[in-house]
Amino acid sequence: MADGRKTGGRTKGTPNKVTADVRAMAGQYGPEILERLAWLALNGESHAVQVAAGKEILDRAYGKAKQVTEIEGGPTPVYQVVIN
Repeated sequence: MADGRKTGGRTKGTPNKVTADVRAMAGQYGPEILERLAWLALNGESHAVQVAAGKEILDRAYGKAKQVTEIEGGPTPVYQVVIN
């Protein structure tokens, strides 16, 4: 394979059947789980539960927040962006 082309396996862009099946099964619970998360965010028994449920809802609605870390040790700080 001197020219760098892939041989064998699924054609690029073809979904994994197992992943597609699991997503389809999980998707049927989506609305009910989202309602439960919303209830927990508003009525959870502790602030930790409310924050965790709210974070899950916001992550799905807007995507996970980027995390920026300052790395010290050099003449100029280096910032590393981590996307979860």
